[in-house]
Amino acid sequence: MDHLPVPANPTLGVLKIPYLCTSLYDGASFAGYPARHGWELSVRRGSDVVPVEGSSGETARTTDSERVMTQNGEPATKEAAAEFLQTWLYFGLLSETLGSLWQPDMQLQFFVEDADGNKWLSTQVFEDIVVRWADKMAEIPIDTTPAEYREVILEESERFQKILELIQSVVLFTRHIEDTPLGPEQTLALMAMGLTLTTTCWTIYRHHFDGRNPEHLSSFEVGKSITRPYLEDHMRRMNWCPSDILRIMATSSSTVMWYYANLQPPRADKNQGVH
Repeated sequence: MDHLPVPANPTLGVLKIPYLCTSLYDGASFAGYPARHGWELSVRRGSDVVPVEGSSGETARTTDSERVMTQNGEPATKEAAAEFLQTWLYFGLLSETLGSLWQPDMQLQFFVEDADGNKWLSTQVFEDIVVRWADKMAEIPIDTTPAEYREVILEESERFQKILELIQSVVLFTRHIEDTPLGPEQTLALMAMGLTLTTTCWTIYRHHFDGRNPEHLSSFEVGKSITRPYLEDHMRRMNWCPSDILRIMATSSSTVMWYYANLQPPRADKNQGVH
């Protein structure tokens, strides 16, 4: 994930996420993607299987039931589910957010292949695309009044919020699968991209929200519950002070947590028992 900031001599380095997709995101509606491709996320309670309509956050939080992912009515393998989730959540988010600026074949620019033939997600082109997207969003059509444009912006904001809410529900859903197909690294990559898009939205649209940050532009952080243990474990192994870890994790976004985790601990040579 090339766009994630890291300090000099990072302890984790570039976040390497396998590129799993075997097909391009189809460019149609985000919420309808699973149904179009024969996938269903459901909750099994005893002998009953209840479809998760829109991947509801309510059922995703239920703890006394089993989460099931099926493809064409059959239980999906972890590998197939991981491929599906990457295509849907990652590239579907890009497609839905960027709108006409995104073309399906642009997905092919988001991976690199190493000498061994392994494919890895790459965001080398992401920043350039986001800049072009921001420029496009900032344009007010000549035949549109400021009031009309504000209504358009608010509608787009609400649509974007629904996409983020659905992604958060799916992340919560997969967290309760014993052998989850959406691990901490993949979740961190998704959170980082989502936060970049939400920050860009806020930068462009903030004057339309009366200077107030819309709640959804700061709440796309459900993935912290998954990425935090992953980064905490690394920082403990690097001999970070436990109180420093607690302070950083309590106040930082996923991307800031990632940056800190790549730093050398400031007091690694001191007695960690005295604070």
